[in-house]
Amino acid sequence: MLILAGDDPGDPALVSAAATGVRRGAQIVVVAPFEGPLRDATAGRAVVLAPRVRVPDDFGLAHYLAAGLAALRVVDPALQLDLATLADELDAEALRNSAGRELFTNPAKNLAARMSGRDVVLVGDTAATLALARHGAAMLLRVAHKAVSRWDLPTRSSRFAGGWAQSLVPTTKPGCSTTSRSTARDQHGSGPSCSLPMPSGRSWSPG
Repeated sequence: MLILAGDDPGDPALVSAAATGVRRGAQIVVVAPFEGPLRDATAGRAVVLAPRVRVPDDFGLAHYLAAGLAALRVVDPALQLDLATLADELDAEALRNSAGRELFTNPAKNLAARMSGRDVVLVGDTAATLALARHGAAMLLRVAHKAVSRWDLPTRSSRFAGGWAQSLVPTTKPGCSTTSRSTARDQHGSGPSCSLPMPSGRSWSPG
């Protein structure tokens, strides 16, 4: 089964993939506007799940997710997937987060207020949640013009445990300013030292 998901029916990558799938006799599901070159390449040979209501491209994830779940249900009928309930839940969530609702009853406004003025990191600990973190970071940049970081939690945790924490250890004694560090020792190496031992057992001091 080949699922073609996109928002541009003239996208050369989608059209090429459609033509290849038709030649190889694959079952094709079109999750894109069914028009133009994409329609010509798959006419009469595909199941069409084109969007009924056009929405901005930034908010097409729910459509792609629902189409993918519908395809999975066909491939494996044992999967218990209630797409109607999912649609109702998405509609209810959109209503709860609508612009007309006040902050204390609006999860979206509440989340935006908590993020405002802060550095934000979106973390995933599995392939699915990491993909969601990447999508969230991309949408925050495109829609809210806010750059956020996204982390693969297991990888980052292992690197941090492996030695990144050493970069957080101070290398100067409390009370030593930038000026005092640079003038702490004279040209003969005498005078007080502002250095602290490094985690490896070595010490460093300017001068």
